[in-house]
Amino acid sequence: MERKFVYQDDGVVRRTMFADDATPDKFGIFTEQNTPDLFANNVALADAHPRRSTNKLVARVPIQVYEQAIREGWDDDDWKKFLNDPANKNLRVWQGRV
Repeated sequence: MERKFVYQDDGVVRRTMFADDATPDKFGIFTEQNTPDLFANNVALADAHPRRSTNKLVARVPIQVYEQAIREGWDDDDWKKFLNDPANKNLRVWQGRV
């Protein structure tokens, strides 16, 4: 029998643990995040960011991406590849090349 347990739900991030009685030593975590606000905030931050600033906010990514990076052990080159990919443009705040 599969069991589900929501252990975090703050309106932005929701985490659910899944477990099966057939394999009691294994479980899974499913993370969801409300990202439309994230994308809109990234656009607003890009518009408000000083153009000649030394410090740049490069991107804000969903929690699922961050957790994937931790699991897979991403280094700086992996982050550069991810952030420079045109498919991830909506995650960028600063639009320069990383």
